[in-house]
Formats: sequence, C-alpha cells, structure tokens
Amino acid sequence: MASNYIELFQSFCRRYINKAVNKHFRDVEQTEPDDLSRSTPRPLIKRICLHKGKDPIVLTVGRLLVWWVEAKGLFDGFIYGIPSTDFEEKFTYYPQVQLHFKEERYDAADNDRIPIRSAISFRWRETEYTTSNIEALKNKIKSQFARPPFSFDRGRECWTYWDDKKGYRFTLYVQNEEEAKKVVSQVVDIQDSESPD
Repeated sequence: MASNYIELFQSFCRRYINKAVNKHFRDVEQTEPDDLSRSTPRPLIKRICLHKGKDPIVLTVGRLLVWWVEAKGLFDGFIYGIPSTDFEEKFTYYPQVQLHFKEERYDAADNDRIPIRSAISFRWRETEYTTSNIEALKNKIKSQFARPPFSFDRGRECWTYWDDKKGYRFTLYVQNEEEAKKVVSQVVDIQDSESPD
C-alpha cells in the first residue's frame, strides 16, 4: 500500500512541480533534464529540480527541497517594507522610497560580528511618476549616497524627526545628535531644498 502512495506523490511531483520548474526556468532553453549543462548555475539547478520517473523517494524529497530554496529565493536578501497604520492613512498614494545601508564587512570582521544593516525610508511626493522623474530621483539618491559613499555611525541614542506634511517620520539609532542631523539632512535633501529643523 505504501508504494502506491509513493507513486502517487512522485506522479504529482512530475506532473505539477515539473510544470512550475519549467515555468520558473523558462529562460533555460533545453527541456530534457539530461541535456542540461552542469557548468552553469541556472541549467544545473533546473536539472536538479526536475523530477524523473525512476527517482527514489529520497531523491524526490531532495529535489523538492532544492526547488523550494530556489523558488523562494532563500539565499537572496529580503527587503521588508515598513508598515505603519496611521502613516499609511495619511500618505497612501505616495510611493515609499527605501534606502538600505550595510556596514563594511571588514569593519564588522574587525569587531568580530556580522555587518550591521540599517534602512531609512520616506514618501516620494512627486505628482507625476514618469520615467524621467524616476531617473532624476535615482540620480539624486546616487549623488547623495553613493558618490562618495555615505556613512554614519550606528549607536544606542534614539533620535526622531517628524514632519507629517512632508511625509517624514524618522527614528534613528546613532552615536549622537550630530550623526542624526547628518542622516536626516542627507535624506531630506533628496526632495526638499530647505534644511530640516
């Protein structure tokens, strides 16, 4: 009786999971598992994920695990939004721009820890969302934060800056007030020419 359930399970994997695998890897031209390259990552992962009729149950489960990791992107870094109920009510239709910071891995290694990550977000108050406006925003962010690279010192002091009319609500954990002002000024300058209070 158990073998019938195993066959049913494997039949399901070949019929439905293989369909999802082929859809996920539609950029990989070959469809026959044995014809897929072993030297390049995507064809190799597709080859590993595709179920075959003669697979033992352990291999079927292994293929499912690899597929689950690939399909869910478990090795990619997640970026989470910052939901806030009353803030969302006031600024529902403004896109949220998130800036992510990560400590240099060498600095973290010197302190014997993993790199610290930070994020700061604001609402983009543009009236038209055209390609040129988005490109201008991208270039402004790049000039403010990437060239030269912007850095600040995380700390234990909590500083806040709120300006609901402009869509700013920052809570910063930095070393001191000067660091907080530096971060807030840099972010606010992306879309407002006047300095924050």
